[in-house]
Amino acid sequence: MKPYLLLTFLLFGTFLNAQKPSYEDPQPSVSMAELVMEYITIDWNDEQWEELAGQEVGLTYLIDKSGRAELRDVRGLSNQSLIDSFYIATDRLPPFSPGRQDGIAVETILSFSFTFPAQQAVMGEWLFGPPVLEREILQRDFTKTYNAIYVDFTPAFVDHFGNLDEYLKPGFGFDIYVGGHWNERWGAALFMVLEGNGKRQPFPEDEFPERDEISTGISIGLAADRVINSGDRGLTYIRSGIGYAAFNAANRLNPDSKEGWVQYRGIQIDASFNHSIRIGKYTPNYYYGGAEASARYSAINFSAGLRYRVLNGQVGNSWHWFVGVGYRFGRDDFVKSESPATYRLR
Repeated sequence: MKPYLLLTFLLFGTFLNAQKPSYEDPQPSVSMAELVMEYITIDWNDEQWEELAGQEVGLTYLIDKSGRAELRDVRGLSNQSLIDSFYIATDRLPPFSPGRQDGIAVETILSFSFTFPAQQAVMGEWLFGPPVLEREILQRDFTKTYNAIYVDFTPAFVDHFGNLDEYLKPGFGFDIYVGGHWNERWGAALFMVLEGNGKRQPFPEDEFPERDEISTGISIGLAADRVINSGDRGLTYIRSGIGYAAFNAANRLNPDSKEGWVQYRGIQIDASFNHSIRIGKYTPNYYYGGAEASARYSAINFSAGLRYRVLNGQVGNSWHWFVGVGYRFGRDDFVKSESPATYRLR
């Protein structure tokens, strides 16, 4: 080929390439995974999730020159309330990078599809959250082992023997216990006890006897539970504890000073008899397919016992007795059994 013909051919090819239009597809400003999560994480209710699980959904957008995405079509769904939720979620999407023709932004169409995750078991694991164990399965296949964890809130009537009975009237308290059992017989708990009593007469150290005030006490410490009986609905146990105690015999005249303040501090030991009766239904927790399960419950808690406080003043050393009725929120643990006990779950 002659040189000038070769040069003409190359120049003509370069001209054709220069005239060939260039095009860029629109792109979301986030990853496709994040874009899909905008729809998966809509606040769907249980019925909507049941309808969406495993469903393939196709979305078609019109992307304008500024990058705003307008949802034009939702394929795979017939429920209008679900479709409306997709349109609402699309309005919250960040702008896309618009399509470009020869470097100039143009209106374009973007379409993609994805499948909503569904609960399905794979080698004992759950791809999208474990299921809640059904009460019927808990009743049929499991036996209760022990009361794993609990929180007790117990209002109590309080009175005294000995020294304090000369100075205080009967009063009321509020006991809070947070604990658990590590086997069928033993458990432990942290406690806080609050008490308030009216006065019969002023305390000896009170320099302002004309005051008519409520005397208050607080104690915090550690308790141990010894389970006597654990039945279908009842749990009977003896509790003993030890802790720090403080008793305000007379409060400050001025909150910013110690003037008029009479306080005793020391230790407290106690023992009580308790009976917890489960009320209502068990509420099973998430179940991972193993040999163990757990369920939440509510109970009425009955308590009666004695406390002895050794404080830094002979007047404060005294026996206390109390009776109370309160509320327990707890969790029982269960284990699979070939011959499970029958629990009244309904």
